[in-house]
Amino acid sequence: MDYAEYVLLKAIIFFREEVGLSPTGMAQVREARTKYLRALFKYIRREKENTQNSDENRWIGTYTKRTPSASSFERISSILALVSVISSLKSVTHERFELSHIFNIIQFDGLINEVHNIDLEAK
Repeated sequence: MDYAEYVLLKAIIFFREEVGLSPTGMAQVREARTKYLRALFKYIRREKENTQNSDENRWIGTYTKRTPSASSFERISSILALVSVISSLKSVTHERFELSHIFNIIQFDGLINEVHNIDLEAK
């Protein structure tokens, strides 16, 4: 994963729909997420086109139609599969934080406490 893909993936993860947002807020978040998903797909498609032969071009009459290659779809699907893995890790981390906080196992610094307390209050 290159830096551009990484940044776009972070933006996609950041703009996820959350419980408790107003309908207007959810629409804005959905719009932003769609924007970054499209940007990621266009970026991957452009990168794959630059690295592969022009065999992916198909002639239709006198027009050339570019079709996204299978490798572009594979790349985007493998990157987006990371979103579910990251979400699962976030849930596990949050559960462990809650247990550590309840039983006072580990003392976390202020920033970590604030991040997790925001999530706790939203429940």
